[in-house]
Amino acid sequence: MSQYYFQSNGNWGKRDNLTLEAGTSHIIIPTTHWTDSMFKLIDECLSSERMDLAQHFNLNVHRIFTGKCQICKLSSTQLEGQHLVDKD
Repeated sequence: MSQYYFQSNGNWGKRDNLTLEAGTSHIIIPTTHWTDSMFKLIDECLSSERMDLAQHFNLNVHRIFTGKCQICKLSSTQLEGQHLVDKD
C-alpha cells in the first residue's frame, strides 16, 4: 500500500522518508485510490493548504456542484473512481 506523510509546515512525501520535525504535526495517509490529478493538485497547492487537502482526499467524498468538487475544485473526470456526491 502506498502511503504518504503530510506535515503542518507543508512538507510531504513517501511515508518511509518521514523525518519528524519539532513543532510540526503530521498525518499518514494511504494514497492508493488517488488520481494523477489529485497528486498534481497536492504538489501545486500552497503549503498552508496541503494538509487539509490531503485530509479531504483521504475522506474520499467529493460533493460535485456544476461539474466540480466544492472543496478541491477538481472535475468529475479528474476524480474518476472516487466517491462523488452529485449536488447539481
